[in-house]
Amino acid sequence: MTSFPKFFSLGCLIVAGACAAGTEIVSTPDAVAAAEAVVAAMPPGYTRIGQLSPRGAREIGFSLLGIGGETLDRDFADFKAWKPYLEPLGAKWVRLQSGWAKTEKVSGQYDFAWLDEIVDGCLERGVQPWLGLSYGNPIYPGGGGMGLFGGMMRSEEALSAWDRYVDATVKHFRNRIRVYEVWNEADAKANKAEPGEYARLYERTVERVRREQPGALVLGLALAYVTDGTEGAVSDFVETLRKRGKADLIGGISLHGYPKNPDDLFAETGEIRAYLDALVPGAVIWQGETGAAAYPNAVRAPFPLSWGLSWTELSQAKWNLRRALVHIGRDMPYSQFAITDVHYTQNNLQGPCPLGLLESRPDNSIARIRIAYFAYRNACTIFSDGLRSDPAGAGIESPHRTLGSARFYEPIRGKHVVALWDNRDMPDNGYVTQPVRVQMRPVRVTHPVIVDLLTGQVFSLPEASLRRDGLTVTVKDFPLWDSPRLLCDRSLLTLLP
Repeated sequence: MTSFPKFFSLGCLIVAGACAAGTEIVSTPDAVAAAEAVVAAMPPGYTRIGQLSPRGAREIGFSLLGIGGETLDRDFADFKAWKPYLEPLGAKWVRLQSGWAKTEKVSGQYDFAWLDEIVDGCLERGVQPWLGLSYGNPIYPGGGGMGLFGGMMRSEEALSAWDRYVDATVKHFRNRIRVYEVWNEADAKANKAEPGEYARLYERTVERVRREQPGALVLGLALAYVTDGTEGAVSDFVETLRKRGKADLIGGISLHGYPKNPDDLFAETGEIRAYLDALVPGAVIWQGETGAAAYPNAVRAPFPLSWGLSWTELSQAKWNLRRALVHIGRDMPYSQFAITDVHYTQNNLQGPCPLGLLESRPDNSIARIRIAYFAYRNACTIFSDGLRSDPAGAGIESPHRTLGSARFYEPIRGKHVVALWDNRDMPDNGYVTQPVRVQMRPVRVTHPVIVDLLTGQVFSLPEASLRRDGLTVTVKDFPLWDSPRLLCDRSLLTLLP
């Protein structure tokens, strides 16, 4: 593991001061119905004692959890529409794209007003933006495409203009942005050309970023695919820079991935982690984009891995929670795609992408709040500030063979949080709970409770179900389902009155 949390906490301190007032988020009928169904499905003896009180971003200082605010550079979503929902969500980071073609419509003239409004609006709400330097500009011959699958710059004139654009962007935002990303999905087919081409673009870009802002973290690749062949794109990137004596420019890589089962792709991610540890010690891996659809068979829902699957807003919320926990349980910063639906209108890609925590209309206005918003807000509330991953020395035993888990520790109170779920497949669209025997050690809890992360409902355990022997805790009928539930100490929670 890297020592990434140190950088992350410093970044969060930037936005921990006075911020704009938040918006009250009222539970929707769907969220209420989900909570009632969860309570009804609990095993006998588990008594509801309350509901988690959510915290907004202004109340949180540190978190690995972020949210996607992409495509504003192409007007596929509207910041004004979703900004009232940003602070109450509790995510501390938001991924944005810089929009070269939107900023430089006349050669040499940069108008950052549209992006200033977004960056400042996020900071005012307690959320730290990170910025993708990505996509080309057709005002220059060979200037590349303006969006997804558009291709990188190919001419020297366009590359020189890119250099000037990077200089202007970083100089303009260096006191507000701490993390940059170079190009979106550099491994996508449309962006591939001769070996090493992307690495050279990254090199020239990072050198200019560091000239203007020496302390910035710059991520590379933003991998579209995390598969058995991923190491080829990573090794081409790393080896090209190593041969040029520029490996020190690699702050880390960001990656995407939309598997059917949210617990998948970690064998491949582990290989990438080991490779970077050997050749670029200290490089970060950041999950920059991943999510599930709210309904099946949409244009981008979510990409070919899931076309035809029976997605609903319930399975979307479950998938997102599991996907988040398997990342932050490995100390990987995580960005949930996305706060709102995206409506593509480019020539080679048109239609809705219903991965948003908020449902939006084709005009990008917000239609309603999905269950996934409330679920992710619960995760942001709990997995923040003093709570850290605690994978070392974890011992979890159970006859249940498809048990997913993540462990966390809160050092101030000296308490553990253990998340458990059934990971056999993609989440289903029901509320079936099965009692499962689970033994966990070491676990420090004084007043154990169960938290259903999807709904925020908190339950006491029946006395007969719990046995403690030192730091070993056994629950003979843990209420397992295909969404995370937490065993934690009551002292870590604030409940609604």
